[in-house]
Amino acid sequence: MFKAWNKVHEGNFFVLTYTATLLLSFHYYFIIYVSSSYLNQYISSRNVGIVFAAGAIVNIAMFISISKYLKRFGNRKVMLFFITLECVLLISLGFLHSISWIVPLFIIHEAINPMLLLSLDIFLSDHSKNESIGAIRGIFMSIIGVSAVTAPIIAGSLLGENNFSNIFFVSAFFVIVLFILVLFNFKKYKDNSYQIIQPLTIIEKFIKSKPIREIFTSNLMLQLFYSWMIIYIPIYLFKYIGFSWSEIGLIISISIIPFVLFEFPLGELADKKIGEKEILLTGFAIMIVGLVCISLFHNQDILVWAFLLTFTRTGASFVEVASETYFFKHINDTNKELVNFWRTANPLGFIMGTVLASIALITLSYQYIFFILAGVLLLGFLYATRIKDTL
Repeated sequence: MFKAWNKVHEGNFFVLTYTATLLLSFHYYFIIYVSSSYLNQYISSRNVGIVFAAGAIVNIAMFISISKYLKRFGNRKVMLFFITLECVLLISLGFLHSISWIVPLFIIHEAINPMLLLSLDIFLSDHSKNESIGAIRGIFMSIIGVSAVTAPIIAGSLLGENNFSNIFFVSAFFVIVLFILVLFNFKKYKDNSYQIIQPLTIIEKFIKSKPIREIFTSNLMLQLFYSWMIIYIPIYLFKYIGFSWSEIGLIISISIIPFVLFEFPLGELADKKIGEKEILLTGFAIMIVGLVCISLFHNQDILVWAFLLTFTRTGASFVEVASETYFFKHINDTNKELVNFWRTANPLGFIMGTVLASIALITLSYQYIFFILAGVLLLGFLYATRIKDTL
């Protein structure tokens, strides 16, 4: 492990990028699991999904147009712009209580976060060697996992009796620190060339590349799973199971531990010993079993719920590191613009997830909608059997 760590840290660039990752992910995980309940104060559960879907649609539009701004201004300046805008949005959401302001501001907030992650992806991919990609991505995702474990506990304790303003203000603090880090420490970063994104050209490249097409489908299924975990699980635990926010924060934090434990070693395994396909299929199988159990268990037992969510996230960590490693092993200078397309899996997954959940909620009671998600992931499992390992 320490060998791999040294290997991927040539100079301070990776340290700075990983520090930026830590700050960005703390900001993100401070808010994300309470966002649906925050909106649910003003609108119905079904309409909460629509707001998230709207944010995803705006995000896709940003992905399509971002390359011309990267080419003109560079990744550092583009990232600083999005950080500044996000800070303004967070502070505004902390102060405002009018639904006519909250909904549009929240939609823009949801659209911006994947763009910040894209900037970090560009920083990392420009300095990654193919033989170390699994280790680099594993460290990257493990750092995100550390934030995901700790932030919900702190957020749950600060939230108290639905005091969402505290959450937005603390999240804004992390964004301000991130702005200072990027402003003063990424001055020497030199952008590689950017191609202006032509949607039809990218779609053509995507269709022609069988490996990328197949792994994109797995990533899309994973993002659909995340949309339900982020939007519908917190509402379910709070409104229907009856947990307090401090208990929900603890449950979610425990459930994220697999991302810290497994993603780095799995990244190394995918580089050297076993193929991504085996990791991918194992992850899907674990998630499917976990979701079936979630639909069958309705009691207010914090230990059981922590175990069930941890079990599903164990599977998700397998799928995430396998899909990320497999994808970036197929990226080079001739298809670098596909990184933008890869990140559209997140908003597309949220759109698909919210539409599917809204339809399911019409006919099913809340706890049984997770059977539907298990069925969708079963299709993802079957499709993943087509993938050819890189080893």
